This record gives sequence, C-alpha cells and structure tokens, in this order.
Amino acid sequence: MATFSSLFYDDFMQINHFPSAENFQKIFDEIFAQGFILLPNFLSSFQVEDILKYAHKCPLKPAGVGKNIHMKNSPAANVHPSIRSDEIYWLNLDSDILHFPKSLNDYLAFIEALQRALNQECFSGAKFFECHFAKYAEGSAYAKHLDQHRGSNERILTIILYLNQFSPLREECIQNGGGEIQIYCREQPQEIFTKIPPLSGSLLMFFSGEIYHEVLPTNFERWSLTGWLRQS
Repeated sequence: MATFSSLFYDDFMQINHFPSAENFQKIFDEIFAQGFILLPNFLSSFQVEDILKYAHKCPLKPAGVGKNIHMKNSPAANVHPSIRSDEIYWLNLDSDILHFPKSLNDYLAFIEALQRALNQECFSGAKFFECHFAKYAEGSAYAKHLDQHRGSNERILTIILYLNQFSPLREECIQNGGGEIQIYCREQPQEIFTKIPPLSGSLLMFFSGEIYHEVLPTNFERWSLTGWLRQS
C-alpha cells in the first residue's frame, strides 16, 4: 500500500485563526498532487465535543443512495443498507445557524475562507457549501463510490471532519477498530491507495469527482460532519 503525506499547520489549531494565503496554497498544492489531503488535529478535543453535543440532538434518518436524497431531511425512499448503512442529518445553514454552537460556526467560517481561497487561486466556481452529520453504528459501512453523481459535476471538493469522542483509549480503539475511509488510486481506481482512520478532530479533503472511496465496517459508533463545496 502506498504511503501518503499529511500537512499540519499550527494556525489550524485555533479554527478562528484562518490559514494564511500561503498555507491555503499548500493545501491546494497537496490536493492537486495526490487528489486529497489529511489534516490531523484540525480541531481541539473541546471543539469536537462542542459540535458533537449538537449533533447528538439532531433527528438522524437512514441515508439513501443517489441524487436528491436529502431534501428537507425527509425519509429516504431509496435506502439500501447493503450499500450504505449510516444515519444522517442535513444542516440548514440558513435557518439553523443561530442555534449552532460556537465551534460549529467557527468551522463554517473556515469553510467560507477556504471557498474564497479556492475560487481565487483555482477558479473553481464553488458557490455554496452543503453538509450533514453522519453516524455509523457498530457494523455500519458505505460501499465504494464516487461523490460526484453520474452525469453531474456539481460537487467540487469533499470535506470530512471527524467528530469521534476523544480519549487515549478510544483513539487506540479507532486505530484498530475499523471505520477507516479507504482511498483508491486516482489514476487506477481499482487499486487501494491508503486507509485513513477517523481520528478525532482530523480533517480530510479530496476531489469529489476523482477519488473513489469507501467507509469500512466500524466496530464503534463513528461520527463525522461531511460536506461538499459545490458549483450549483
């Protein structure tokens, strides 16, 4: 299995201190080079707990498969647990934002800064961000897939923030407890490139239309905030 590089910058430790233009450029350079980037310890354990407490209050529903499955968080008609067995809740970034905890609003402010930088540096045409909480119960998984729906190029960048509760014992469990995201080679998508454990507070970004990936069966309750920068 191939190794991969990870970038970490001190200014990411405090989310309200946005990365410099130079560090944003380093992020984009890494993504263009290999299709994805992993930023460990992007959020502190306090920030993760702050967001996770809010996530626990959200009315999750079984996730469906296919396009236009998330409208108004209505029950999905096309639920296929053999393909995808997580539960999700889509955030309304307009009406709900006043109720978000500070750590979540700070994170969304970072996403706005990332979007501006991506448009300025890469002319990506990203216009908005959508995201949902995802909970994988023990034994849950998501089969190999591409985040870009067939016949569509709306999603540009996939952004996953891992929200698993932190403790040294739990981090050891996560390292050995399944639930990894398995990344496939960009040029040869039938070949595995690497596996990334969902360590608390880490941030993963990759090109939505280029990187095949899957969530391996988990042995613990696995939480994330998964989102996309979109063209439309």
